[in-house]
Amino acid sequence: MLLLLDYAETQADLAELVMELADLCDGQGLHLRYLASCRSSFVEALPAEDYEHVPLDPPGPAGDWHEAHRRETVRHILAHARVPADPLHIDACRDVPVLAVFMAWLASQGREADLAGLLAEADFGAWVHKRIGLSFPEGARAVGRDLAVLAALYPLSEDGARALDPTPLAPLHRRFIDDGWVEREEDPWSVEARWVAVHDVLADGVFLAWVERHPHHATALVEEVLDVAAGLGGLGAALAAMQRVAGNTALMGLDWPLALQQLAIYFPGRVNL
Repeated sequence: MLLLLDYAETQADLAELVMELADLCDGQGLHLRYLASCRSSFVEALPAEDYEHVPLDPPGPAGDWHEAHRRETVRHILAHARVPADPLHIDACRDVPVLAVFMAWLASQGREADLAGLLAEADFGAWVHKRIGLSFPEGARAVGRDLAVLAALYPLSEDGARALDPTPLAPLHRRFIDDGWVEREEDPWSVEARWVAVHDVLADGVFLAWVERHPHHATALVEEVLDVAAGLGGLGAALAAMQRVAGNTALMGLDWPLALQQLAIYFPGRVNL
């Protein structure tokens, strides 16, 4: 029997599963095998004796190969989403497939004006800053830091959303809802509904738009996000958001272990390191 695991790094008990499979094979003579895909950085967390690591990076200089692969992936996404896969749309994605996915989502939702604005903007972060700013009469810059914190909190439970009320984040959350950037959906793992950003790339763009303008304050912002999320009972969502953006240049030097250790001190019952 072959067990296939995609995005293996999202499985918190993967190491235990691997050991369990090994025990079943050794103890009962079963022929069980597994094939898991994950980031190379995650491989170190697995018991070394129980797997064979097969790197999928192309041999030799990979820059040209990766660039061509990303561009072809963008072309494929646009073509299958019935978005024109012409130079204008492809160049707007800057060889980033997730931007092609977001562009396809805008087209599927009938947001032609937003799509046209994205095509006309040279930088995705600048487009996010400008477009979200239209939702706020005082201007996105005036509430930029609070917007960045809020964007990193989604998905947000109903209880978490209600707990925003004494803070400046509450009216921003309501404006996100009114303008269709945040939607209410049923949580498949809970009896309670939750509020979700219409697309992760939009939420990440709001967060990174502020970080890239204030790189020297990135550490303080991350600490604030984790602190607020823990207080709302939504630390898991915030950590997932931070994992998505951790590769950004402005966040590369952030001491993540220290940030989490400090969080564990303030919220010992909610953080287990």
